[in-house]
Amino acid sequence: MNHAVPNSMRRLFLSLLVAGGCLASLGAHAEPATLLVAAGAGYKRPVEEIANGFEAGGKAHVERVYGHMGMVMTQARVSGKVAVVFGEQAVLEKDPNVRFEQLLPVGRGRLVLAWPKNRNYKGPQDLLAAGVERIGIPDMKQAIFGKAARESLTHAALFDRLEPRLITAPTVPQVAAWLQSGEIDAGFINLTEALGVLDKIGGYVELPQESYTPVNIAAGIVSGNSSPALPAFADYLRTPAVQEIFKRYGL
Repeated sequence: MNHAVPNSMRRLFLSLLVAGGCLASLGAHAEPATLLVAAGAGYKRPVEEIANGFEAGGKAHVERVYGHMGMVMTQARVSGKVAVVFGEQAVLEKDPNVRFEQLLPVGRGRLVLAWPKNRNYKGPQDLLAAGVERIGIPDMKQAIFGKAARESLTHAALFDRLEPRLITAPTVPQVAAWLQSGEIDAGFINLTEALGVLDKIGGYVELPQESYTPVNIAAGIVSGNSSPALPAFADYLRTPAVQEIFKRYGL
């Protein structure tokens, strides 16, 4: 008696084998680990480049959040998921609610006065001219370079005279966006951002470093973070390739 398996049953059996093989393959290739990085908005450009370079190695997916340092530290405190914070070292050291197992030096942030393409200045003193009506400045209480700009203007005895013309933005990139669109006559940003948008603005002049508190930037490795990708990312930050990125962005 012939007990041949019908063709329909054979096709079903083969389909199940293929499906099983696909599932096994998916199981063998687990999703890469996820790492959450937070950074001051003025350093978004180098952090993006660093994160993309690390992801290219296929070891982890790097999620990023940006904002002024007040926002960044709040995110680190509330979420409990942030693994690395890029920002002003003094802020990282003083925060009582976020502990760092180590702080990796990144470089020194530098304050500049920048202007749109239809303007040109030699320094902050030129902002007293009658035609200068709108001057962009990052948040003077929360943003690193908002604080630095206020200190620099005060040092030059210009803050009180220019304060009525100051237009506050939450972050450095917002000031840079206003410069590119021509919505403001001048703006205070960091050198890193100025270099990133140099072809879209009129130019910039660096302000004396002695006119404001030193802005030392560090990468803080958050204590107790459980991401399996964190040790590799911390090692990556020490590589010559990453140091070259920081240098290229004026750090």
